[in-house]
This record gives sequence, structure tokens and C-alpha cells, in this order.
Amino acid sequence: MNNIPINEAETIFDPFWNHENVLNQYEIAIHPAAKAEVKQTWCGAQVMIYRGAGDEPAVTLTRSCEMSVEEYDILRFFLSLQKTMRLRVSCELDGEWRTLIYSFGDDSTHEYDGHMNARMMTGIQIEIFAPVEGRSSSLFGWMGMSNSKKQAEMEAKKSPYTPEWPGCFQSTTQFAPQLGIYFDMDGLEAIRKKIQSEPFLSIMNRLRDEAERDSHLEPESQIGTFIPKNDRRWERDRDMGKIVYKNKMANMAFVGLVDQNEAYMRMACRMALSVCHTTYWFESIMGHFPGATWHHRSFTE
Repeated sequence: MNNIPINEAETIFDPFWNHENVLNQYEIAIHPAAKAEVKQTWCGAQVMIYRGAGDEPAVTLTRSCEMSVEEYDILRFFLSLQKTMRLRVSCELDGEWRTLIYSFGDDSTHEYDGHMNARMMTGIQIEIFAPVEGRSSSLFGWMGMSNSKKQAEMEAKKSPYTPEWPGCFQSTTQFAPQLGIYFDMDGLEAIRKKIQSEPFLSIMNRLRDEAERDSHLEPESQIGTFIPKNDRRWERDRDMGKIVYKNKMANMAFVGLVDQNEAYMRMACRMALSVCHTTYWFESIMGHFPGATWHHRSFTE
């Protein structure tokens, strides 16, 4: 088992999206009273329970391992779990089995953490509980560890970028399409005439209101490792509250161009520059799994 660092504070040792290695390392047991299956999918290990076993675990996955854990104090499991299901994760730490995670699901995907203090981990057991009646499912994303102190320091770091972007802006602004992919100058003038009357006026005013709200954002403060997507299936807990700028920058640029608002156009450029200076761009939704670097494209590349 390889415990792979994904940043200065966190690791992944069981990437359940790996079709060849991970799920095969677990011994899978289904309770005699339950009806369930565990299978590999394109993006993780899926546990389907058609009939649970009440207060007994319907599905148990157990594996042996040998890992040094003395640098970490959190076991972290990223998975989806329905509200009707319960999760228990126990680990053999320094020769003693301890329950580190015990939690109900919430019909969502996020990180379940368990605190630990040990030198060696030699076994892992995952138990999924489900009610006797009804179908329920869980999707395992990955399991890893964290050093809580280093993680807090990492998350507290502020972006060094500022709104000025020296050398990136021209001294004069041209309120005209430069490439003409969507419309040329004649098309722009036609848009300006259309928005003088309904229903286009109401639509444009809504876009203007949105641009005004977004004009107070500071995209530079969000520059970091990943571009946020706010997709609960894949996104890290700490990134869910971040702003997704894709549509915002397009709207800001459009309103700025149509209304000849230099401040809006500058903000659209700041958003674009901030996205470009993020370390990784996602090539697919699989890229939202930490460590899945083969689906990332670095801006510097």
C-alpha cells in the first residue's frame, strides 16, 4: 500500500476509482440476512444494498496493510452515503482495533474524518449499515490521511496575487469585439438596439444586476491549486463555498462591452487571469478527485 501525498498536509492511500488495484485488496463479506453487491464503477467503488440487516452491518470490507501513520492525526474517507445508511470505519493501530469513524449519511458526498494517534496502521475495516427494507447505495471515492496542523496552515495561506495585474492591461480600452467569434461590430450595434425594447430589455437588466453584484468580488483571492466547480459529487469540502467564475466572467465581459463599462470589462479580465493562474485546470469531472493528476492540465504546460 502506497500512502501518496497530494499536498503538504494530506495523502491518499486507497483511490477507489482505480479499477485494477484497490477494491481487489479488500475481503468483502455480505451479511446472510442482507442482499447487496459491491462493484467497481468508472469513478469509484459502489455498494448497492437491496435489503439491509438492521443493526448488523450489511456489507463489510476488510483489508490488511502496513503504513506508518505517525505524521498524521486524521483518517479521511471521501464517499457518498444515503441518510438511511450508517458508516463505521475501524483501523488496527499499533496492534489494537479502534473505531475512528461512525456516522449516518446525509444523501450527499463529502469527507468523513476520524481522529487517531498512532505509529503504525496494519488493518482497515469498512462497515455499511442499511435498513432492512428499501434500496440504498454508497459510492467510495478515496481514503487517505491528514495532518490537521499542516492542513490548517495550508488553508490559511493567502493568495499573493492582487487586483492590479501590472503589465496585463492596455492604457486605453476598445469597446469593440476583437475576434468576432460570436458577433462583429455590426452585430454589437444590433444588440444595443435590441435591448432598447422588451423582452430583451428585461433580460439585459437582469444581466446588468448580476454584473453589478459580481463587480465587488476579488477573484485573485481564490487563486490556488484547483478551479472550483461546486459539484458535490467530486469537490473537496473546503472548496464547495468558492465562487465559480466561468459564467460570471462571460456575463461581465458581455455587459461591459455592450454598455461600454470599462470597470466591468476589467473585472472580466481579472477573473480570466485568476483562472489562468490556478495550478490545475480540470479536463474532466474525474479530475476533481485529488491525486488524479492524469486528468489535470497545468497552466504552465
